Amino acid sequence: MTIARIRLFLVAWLVVFAFDPVGVRADCGVWEKVEITFQSQKSYGNPYTEVSVWVDLKGGNVEPQAKTRMWEVIQWPSGAQMRHLARFVLSEGRAYQSLVPHAELVSPNRSGPEKDFVGWAYCARTDDKKLFLIYFEKDCPQAKVSGAIPGESYDATWFDPRTGARTEVAVPDAESDGSILLPTFPDGSSKSNLDWALKLTLAGNS
Repeated sequence: MTIARIRLFLVAWLVVFAFDPVGVRADCGVWEKVEITFQSQKSYGNPYTEVSVWVDLKGGNVEPQAKTRMWEVIQWPSGAQMRHLARFVLSEGRAYQSLVPHAELVSPNRSGPEKDFVGWAYCARTDDKKLFLIYFEKDCPQAKVSGAIPGESYDATWFDPRTGARTEVAVPDAESDGSILLPTFPDGSSKSNLDWALKLTLAGNS
């Protein structure tokens, strides 16, 4: 039985319309904290991994390897910050319905430990290559994205997952192989000190 990290990057927006908890902790991550580690019988590579959640109704015991408890997680401020995820995912209207997970389009995308919440990057792109949504955890290095339309220009916008603030930034045109060198992070660093989200849209397509 493997430990699979179930990432709710693109579907977590559903939670926004169900509840809006107010957190009390300030030392947790942001959107990726909806990524809860479960025991799974399938590999992490399958985005539709089935999970089994075991609950001890008598003693409330927690398996030794669990770093966080459910009753602690629901108090994290990331719950209140989910509203910003909705604004990010829905910023291009219904185009999000055509997004397909493509983490492999971001390079590098696994710079951190496997069983943690730092150093990994995620990407979803529409098949027509007009829209990319990219998420960087803390400690991600500056990256390159592939799979764009060669020679085309893209508009880029940084999203702050803590506040929902947006910052437009310039990116070079896609190379002949469809790759784009992404900009440094909003604070000017080549390694993310915090979590950040980035949207790329084909110029003139918004």
